[in-house]
Amino acid sequence: MTKKITLLFIFALSAVIVSHAQSLTVLEINGVAPATFFSSTVPPNSLPTNTSVDIKISYTNLSGNFSISMKDPSANSFANSLSTTNPNKNDPNANEITITYTPTTEVVNYDLRIFGTGQLVATLVTFAGISASNSATLSSNDFSENKLTSSFYNAAKGALIINDNVDGDFSIYDITGKAALTGEVSSKIDVQTLNSGLYILTTAKGNLKFAK
Repeated sequence: MTKKITLLFIFALSAVIVSHAQSLTVLEINGVAPATFFSSTVPPNSLPTNTSVDIKISYTNLSGNFSISMKDPSANSFANSLSTTNPNKNDPNANEITITYTPTTEVVNYDLRIFGTGQLVATLVTFAGISASNSATLSSNDFSENKLTSSFYNAAKGALIINDNVDGDFSIYDITGKAALTGEVSSKIDVQTLNSGLYILTTAKGNLKFAK
C-alpha cells in the first residue's frame, strides 16, 4: 500500500513538472542574434558602459522577475545588476519580453547572466567572457532602420534641426559606434562641439545620419 501511494505521488509530481516546463531563450540583442551582436561590437564580446541595449527574451512559465547581471566567474561577485518584474505575468498567452539593459561599471571577462523565475525553479542563460568598458562601442549595423525624414543638419547654425514628431532622449554616435553626445531632444540640437566627421543621431522614433 505504501509503495502504491509513493508511486502515485511521484506520478503526480512528474505531471506537475511537465505541465510547468520552463524555458528561457535570448532571441535578440539590439535587433540581431546574440552571436551576431557580440561579434560586431568593438572590441568583440563587449558592452559599452552607460549605453543601453535592448535584450529580447522568449520564455515559457516564467511569471516572476527577470534579472540581468554580470558575474565574475572566478568569484561570487556581481556587477551591473538589473531586476525587473515581468509585465506580462498575468497574461498566460504572453511569451516574449524586451528588457533595456545599461551596464555602468567596467568589468573584464565576466559572465552575462539572464535569469528568470517561475513556479518551481529558476531558468538561466549565460554568455561567457563578456566585458563592459568605457571604450567599447556598438557596431553601426545595430542602429534602427527608421529614419527621421524631416530633420536635417544645418551647417550655418552648427545644429540639427528636428522637424519630426519626436521627444525623449537622444544619442549621437560616430561611425565607429562610439557615443559622442547625449541629451534631450529639442527642435534644435547644438552639435558645434563635435569634430568634423560622419555621425548617427538616434532617438526613440528613428535615426538621422549626417556629416559635419
